[in-house]
Amino acid sequence: MLRVSLHIGETLGLMPTRTVYWERTRTLLAAELRLTGAPADAAALERLQRAVDDTQPRRIIMLGSWFEKRCERLPTLLLEWAAQGHKLHQVGGQVNSLGELANIAYTGGPTPGPHFVLSAQPIQPVEGFALAPHNRPALLAGQLVPCFVFESALGLLPYLCDAPFDDPPYPALFDEAAIYPITDRVVDLNQTPR
Repeated sequence: MLRVSLHIGETLGLMPTRTVYWERTRTLLAAELRLTGAPADAAALERLQRAVDDTQPRRIIMLGSWFEKRCERLPTLLLEWAAQGHKLHQVGGQVNSLGELANIAYTGGPTPGPHFVLSAQPIQPVEGFALAPHNRPALLAGQLVPCFVFESALGLLPYLCDAPFDDPPYPALFDEAAIYPITDRVVDLNQTPR
């Protein structure tokens, strides 16, 4: 886990599972799980399972969609999580599964937290620090890889699912942005674009 200190007095742990852990509140944040019911879901679910095993969070917040299309039932990981009395939280995105979705607390827009503004789209908050999903790669040793991007008031989390990248590799939106490429086991050291 790579710890990043923010100007709002909070520290977030960037994890190779493409998730963020807010240790002070035992909150795991992820972006765009986008389950389709296909075998391709296995890698994203395995990442989420590793993150839950490593952090033992009290709550999971998904920025964007849990599901890409209608699912007959939640995956075992999420069913077990809900059975333990935990809540799943979603910010933006689609909710398309059946009865188990009573276990998901849904909010349709930016959600102000104590210090964070959670959003399904990148925004520049008036105050606090925004967290949102993105699907642009970093270039690491000639390979396109997922990455975290942190600017002065905005942190972008890579998709948990393996969707094709949307755009060419980051140059960052702002000069002060820091790009953190991810491999299977490591979040790379801060790489600031020139």
